[in-house]
Amino acid sequence: MRKLIPILILLLAGCSTHSPADKSTLRVQPILKPNDTIWLLNAKSVERHSDNRMVVDQQGNLHLPLVGLVHVAGNTTQEAEHMIEDAYIREGFYKELDITIELENPELKVQQSGPGYPPQSVGSPDP
Repeated sequence: MRKLIPILILLLAGCSTHSPADKSTLRVQPILKPNDTIWLLNAKSVERHSDNRMVVDQQGNLHLPLVGLVHVAGNTTQEAEHMIEDAYIREGFYKELDITIELENPELKVQQSGPGYPPQSVGSPDP
């Protein structure tokens, strides 16, 4: 029995959890889709006004003042932020821009799949 204790200790040491340095953070980003209502906020002015409230159209586009259509459906809010910033910078309206997109009624959907699990979405149903 005494010979088994060191072996058990070594085996259990190998089962320890990861160290604090290995911690990773799961950040969930909503995916934009048609009919989503968003608030487009400039970092310099984070107040909500009717001017910065927009709806993603049926084709997945936002109709932006001065730059026109930007297709955002299928992209995360963070990806769409970069696309919009790039559109305004490319057209010469800004040299740099920092915007944030906030969904008015965010939904969380999780796609689950893997061995033994059929693919399924968990979350609020689409309207």
